[in-house]
Amino acid sequence: MLRTITQYAEALAELRRIGDRTQDAQVLNRESTVREILSTVKRQGDHALLAYTAEFDQQHLTPEQLQLTGAELDAAYQQISSGALAAIRYCRERLTAFHQQRLPKLVNLAISRLSWVSVTPLLNGQGFIFRELKPPPPVKY
Repeated sequence: MLRTITQYAEALAELRRIGDRTQDAQVLNRESTVREILSTVKRQGDHALLAYTAEFDQQHLTPEQLQLTGAELDAAYQQISSGALAAIRYCRERLTAFHQQRLPKLVNLAISRLSWVSVTPLLNGQGFIFRELKPPPPVKY
C-alpha cells in the first residue's frame, strides 16, 4: 500500500522503523546463510543438494534417488491427509508473507513536490539506501 507522509517527524519515524526491521542481526545472518546455500545449489546443482542433505539431514542419497516419476508424485499426493496438505499450504503462505515483508516497501515521503529523502538502489539489487535530506527552503511567490 502506498501512503503519503506529510510530516517530517513521521517520515523520520518511518525510516527508523524500516531501518530497524532490515538491520536485525539474527535475520540478516539467517538470510546470509540461505543466500549462500541457494547460490551453492544454483552453481553446483544436485551435487550441492546431496551434500547439504547429508550435512543437515544426515541422509546420504544418490542422484538417482532424487528423481520421481509422475506416477510416484501422484501416489504421494494421494497419501497426504487433508490436514497435512492444509498445514503445508499455511506454511507456504506464511513464508511468502514473511519474505514479501522483507522486500523494501515503496514509501512516498514527498512534501508537496519536494522530497526530504533520497532513495538509492543498491548495486546488487538487494535493497535501497535511504538518506535524510534537509528540508528545502520555503518557496516565495
